[in-house]
Amino acid sequence: MPSEEQHEPARGVSVGAGAVVVHEQQVLLVRAADGWARGRWLLPNGAQEAGESLAQCAERELREEAGLHGTASEPLALRSLAGPEGSDTFVAFRVEAGGEPRADGLEVDAARFWSAEEIGAAGEGSEVVRLHRLIAQHALGEPAESSVLEMAAFDRQGAPARSVVYLFS
Repeated sequence: MPSEEQHEPARGVSVGAGAVVVHEQQVLLVRAADGWARGRWLLPNGAQEAGESLAQCAERELREEAGLHGTASEPLALRSLAGPEGSDTFVAFRVEAGGEPRADGLEVDAARFWSAEEIGAAGEGSEVVRLHRLIAQHALGEPAESSVLEMAAFDRQGAPARSVVYLFS
């Protein structure tokens, strides 16, 4: 299986959002308990539900996965994934939240804040999902090679997909 990120196959169009919570120069990550990212760390995130905005989706996922209540502000990053089965759009929002995170025990089995050094030390092919590592580093002020990045990606069946990440100031 290729080393690039795997994503659920997108049949048609899917849209989701994630919460980027920065506290004391650390960013919140949660460890997935199931699915394609099982055992790996990522931003609290999930699919947009009917009747909610993307910002509301990010706030809900933060509540559900990490037990924190927050308010989303501006988008920090957008990822567009296009593959043979469809497309998937993911928007990461800055979210102001306070308190200690706690994993829900269902979707995620751990939640904690990571420093820039810890995220950087994780490196390629690590326990931190590549896209989420890139967004977390951006949120912590780490310079990216560009504000528009093309990343190789594959769906669960191993079919190549085109992934473009846009980073916002």
